[in-house]
Amino acid sequence: MNTAQIIKHPNTEILLMAEINKLKSQLKEVEQRLIAYQHKNQVMIYDSNLHKMMAVDDIIMIQASSNYSTIYLSNGHHILTSKTLKHWEVTCCSCDLVRIHKSFIIHKNKWLSIDVASSSVFLSLGLRAKYSRMSKATLFQMLT
Repeated sequence: MNTAQIIKHPNTEILLMAEINKLKSQLKEVEQRLIAYQHKNQVMIYDSNLHKMMAVDDIIMIQASSNYSTIYLSNGHHILTSKTLKHWEVTCCSCDLVRIHKSFIIHKNKWLSIDVASSSVFLSLGLRAKYSRMSKATLFQMLT
């Protein structure tokens, strides 16, 4: 049976429509996964009586201060939150955010240099974060 015979077959239109519907449902599923992925790279932050969706890529650093955290953003603003660093570590759930100290989480793509003498990481916008001995290997692995 050649191609011309298959196209002229009366059930071909039904088979093609079934295949098109199957592909449409697969496309819809992929679109839903894409939307979920985009929301996964965002985090809800409460600031000034408003809940704001912020992209994880906008975060330069999160600094702990007892049971509070200060989130430093790439636009120069910072937000004081009543959440712990552990909360943000779990909530952000991004491989781009790395905990380098008990008091600091940094965005791995926002650091500029490392000062080994003072155990500090210098970030964009003049921010500085200390790193612990335990995270030193992780930081130097990020360099390569």
